Amino acid sequence: MFILQRCSKKNITIIYCYHSEELRRNGGFRRGSSFFYIYYSAVLFVFSLKISNFAAENKCSSIVYFIHYYIECLVNLSKNKIMQKNKKNVSVLFLLFSTLFCVCLITANVLETKQIALGPISVTGGLIVFPVSYIINDCVCEVWGYGKTRLLIWLGFAMNFLFVLFGALCDILPAAPYWHNEEGFHAVFGLAPRIAFASFLAFIVGSFVNAYVMSRMKLSSGGKHFSARAILSTVYGEAADSIIFFPLALGGVIPMKELPVLMISQVVLKTLYEIIVLPLTIRVVRWTKKFEGEDNFDTGMNYSIWRIFNI
Repeated sequence: MFILQRCSKKNITIIYCYHSEELRRNGGFRRGSSFFYIYYSAVLFVFSLKISNFAAENKCSSIVYFIHYYIECLVNLSKNKIMQKNKKNVSVLFLLFSTLFCVCLITANVLETKQIALGPISVTGGLIVFPVSYIINDCVCEVWGYGKTRLLIWLGFAMNFLFVLFGALCDILPAAPYWHNEEGFHAVFGLAPRIAFASFLAFIVGSFVNAYVMSRMKLSSGGKHFSARAILSTVYGEAADSIIFFPLALGGVIPMKELPVLMISQVVLKTLYEIIVLPLTIRVVRWTKKFEGEDNFDTGMNYSIWRIFNI
């Protein structure tokens, strides 16, 4: 429990509390035990002074060391409690990222109704904006960690679900006699239940795969190689998304031999999108870390997707 340190100049023994020194190094006390350690260490310190054969001036020196360490530990205790409280809050910048994330998801749903020809390849209009959600996913996971990314994913899912639900409700309501654009409205908002289910499931799985890969690779690399982590996490996430969505949504509608081509083309194009905008992503991440003073590592993280508010 004690560390004995012999001072070379005056040849005296100064007693330090082991708990004080260790807790000082670790940045604070554990909740519920801090004042017990202070009281317990103080009693032992006074007892050691009584049984020691110190000179009067050496006692004063030891008291100075004792007071110095415990004042520092109390300051660290206060800082630690403030940091723990702040981890449960979200910043304005995080709210802006969350808003953009939800807008991208909802916009992608609307744009999915148009087919775009890119040379010999046909893709949906959602390709324009949907990869942005993965870029935001990477930024949030890199700066704030998996916990807040998990909250972001479920928030995006909820907002997207409400959009689809309200759109479907409006679609089934009878149109006014003078309104003749019902067919066009249905083409945009009349999402078939099968496609809606496939879309929601693919989004949840792909987004969490992306965040998990990003978080685990950051831990294993010690925070290095952000570019490689961003690209590989997108490949894994988009692959999971495509593998789930296309068979569930389009299986039996288009020939089965065409599904692998669609899935691979989607993954390749979305990954190329990520690579093209990667310089911008890197700058945004660096600026966000500097502005927020955050660079979270998910040490000891519970990766369950259901612990929504464990941020």
